[in-house]
Amino acid sequence: SILSHYVGLDYHDVVIIPQGYDPADFAFAHGSKPSQRRKMRITHAGTFYADRNPSVLLHALHNVFQDTPQIRGRVEVTFVGNTREEDQLLVNKFGLQNDVIFHGYLPHQECTQRLCDSDILWLVLDNDYQSPGKLYEYFGARKPILGSVMEGYTKQLVLESGAGVCVPLKDIKAHETAFRELFAQYEKNQLGKISEEFATRYNRRVLTGELARQFESLMDLDKNALVKREEEVS
Repeated sequence: SILSHYVGLDYHDVVIIPQGYDPADFAFAHGSKPSQRRKMRITHAGTFYADRNPSVLLHALHNVFQDTPQIRGRVEVTFVGNTREEDQLLVNKFGLQNDVIFHGYLPHQECTQRLCDSDILWLVLDNDYQSPGKLYEYFGARKPILGSVMEGYTKQLVLESGAGVCVPLKDIKAHETAFRELFAQYEKNQLGKISEEFATRYNRRVLTGELARQFESLMDLDKNALVKREEEVS
């Protein structure tokens, strides 16, 4: 990080501006009619790579269906992004062929539409130093987030959204509990929603304005330093 590389700096010397989302990508979606389907849809956007995979989530869903078979057919998991053979094999391993849909790679607008057509958005992150761009897309969709994450900045953001649930990355039982609680909320039409106030913080137009203010502040500092040096010389 910057702070570890430049030992003379502290947190007060650094301003972090996150990636954010483009509000134009979601303008068409928020006014759309609610879906008539009778399944709770959980969607993950993005391609799995390295040690990230859907194994824990799928294992937990399998266990919930085994323990509560009446829920089967009322929940579906959809994946948007390049499809890997190993992920399809996991679905077969857990007997979820009728419960999981792989959409493959989609154009960006179609991807954001699918986020907005979902009930819950799933985020998986196996480190505490990345800030994935799709997290801000999730904020733009305003839907509740299930975060399979480690302690750190991303977990803090998901919880601050007011519509997020975080569970330890590898804890299958915690995922089962989260599934059950979210499904109970879905059944009662009580799933949370990210507020306009929170989402606006990550609107790229707002963030661009903040970047401009930071540049203006630096320009003022440079100008003041120049005036001071001129006064010292004279």
